Amino acid sequence: MSTRHHTTPPKVTKAVVFRPVVRPRKPASPGMATITPAQHLDEAKGLVETLRWQCVHAETVNVRDPNPATFVGSGKLDEIRTIMQAYGANTLVLDTKLSGVQHRNLVSYFEPRVANKKGDGEGGGVAVLDRFSLILTIFADRAQSKESKLQVELASIKHQRTRLINTDKQVTNERMRVGVGHTGGAGETQLELDRRLLMDKEKRIKQQLEAVSRTRHVTRSARESRGMPVVAIVGYTNSGKSALLNRLTGNTERESSNRLFASGDPNTRRATLPSGRTVLLVDTVGFISELPDIFDTCFLSTLEEVQDADII
Repeated sequence: MSTRHHTTPPKVTKAVVFRPVVRPRKPASPGMATITPAQHLDEAKGLVETLRWQCVHAETVNVRDPNPATFVGSGKLDEIRTIMQAYGANTLVLDTKLSGVQHRNLVSYFEPRVANKKGDGEGGGVAVLDRFSLILTIFADRAQSKESKLQVELASIKHQRTRLINTDKQVTNERMRVGVGHTGGAGETQLELDRRLLMDKEKRIKQQLEAVSRTRHVTRSARESRGMPVVAIVGYTNSGKSALLNRLTGNTERESSNRLFASGDPNTRRATLPSGRTVLLVDTVGFISELPDIFDTCFLSTLEEVQDADII
């Protein structure tokens, strides 16, 4: 008798994307480059598709004044839930920055899950991501080297610190009472404990990154001693940097990917110029608009390559 092994199909992430359009309080400075809401929405859809998620619906949402509790109003929330039900979506992406309170309230609003009228839902809760959580997920998915993984972890910790919410819950923390003669006390709040634990973890990761950085500087110094000029290819994400690198180095085997943040680490290759001189070409991690400061560590390697390059 043959035995059939039934495997559970992987969960399909079906995302709806909303780009809030908030009326600016003051006009943009003359000469400043602006991105239209439609372009922002297309970019957000591209970020979702980079993770190979299905973007089942996307639209812009006019917001006069962001709601401090949920960013969008209750009427729009009901509309979003109806759309998610219609498509059987299990992920909501709001292409903006959410506060910790807003994120918590949105997660509570959509829990335990959006009922799926099509009957093909996967169960479980609804994932709520803002723009920065989405980009962080992509960086975590793309990280290959030890350094990039540490950089993503550090950015994640910084992001978590912005999401900490004071619940006024008191917890006992005996580790704070290390001096002789100290006997307990009121203890620290849950918020204080969470913040301290994240700061301790952040300190450890920064120390590891410093060690990796020292190794990278040694490698760069050895590279400079060989006298090969460095050419850094810099640009917006998915602007064709990897394709250009492949073309310049004659690499026909490695295909470039038409996705945002396809490269998670700088990629260095040798190329020979028509004059016969050898140069080093560096394909850097692409930039993107509205990137918060917490991601500065993810671009540290790229920024250093650009800083030390002979040609950009």
